[in-house]
Amino acid sequence: MDLLLDTSALILFLEASKRLPRTVKELIESSDNRAMVSIVSAWEIAIKSAIGKLSIRYRVEPDLRLALMSNGIEMLPVTWEDIGRLESLPLHHGDPFDRMLIVQAMRLRLHAVTPDETWDRYGISRIWT
Repeated sequence: MDLLLDTSALILFLEASKRLPRTVKELIESSDNRAMVSIVSAWEIAIKSAIGKLSIRYRVEPDLRLALMSNGIEMLPVTWEDIGRLESLPLHHGDPFDRMLIVQAMRLRLHAVTPDETWDRYGISRIWT
């Protein structure tokens, strides 16, 4: 199964938070699945850390990059096609970071790992139990 972790799922996973459902953690760690994180999530973490909206114990570079590598999580780039699809994406979700992740999940037919139920309005397969 190909998984796209949203930013909150990524942070909960890396911080070994109890708020991350055990089954979700096991899916991310399973060698049967391909776990991915968009570069957009790294960008969101960097911005929110810099302006004080997010407090994490590591830096995006190199700590986040190395943590992804050591956990076998792939980095997903943003493509021109992703950017183009934003223009026609319905405005069910207002967060610009999540909107790009939604576009990527839709384009690549990824299972979204997110607690955000708004994603369901896009017809994406969402995992959070």
